[in-house]
Amino acid sequence: MGMTDKFKDLKAKTEKAAVDHKDELHKAVDKAEQLADERTQGKYHDQLDKLATKADAQLDDLAKQHAEAPTPDPGASTPPTP
Repeated sequence: MGMTDKFKDLKAKTEKAAVDHKDELHKAVDKAEQLADERTQGKYHDQLDKLATKADAQLDDLAKQHAEAPTPDPGASTPPTP
C-alpha cells in the first residue's frame, strides 16, 4: 500500500468519524462560535456566524455524500492506476 492509498484510507476514516459524530460536531462548532464571540466582545460576530454556518453546511454535505455513496469493502484492494 503506497502513501497515496494510506492517505485516502485515512481520509475515508476521518470522514466516516465526522459523519458518525455529526451532531456532536455541530454542537462543538456552535460552542466555539459562542466562546469566540464572547472573548472578542461581539466585534467579529458576523464573521464568526458566517464561518459557523459554512462549517455546519460542509458537515451536512459530507453526511449527504456518505449517505449516497456505497461503502467500499475494506478487504478489497484498489486496482493500480496505469
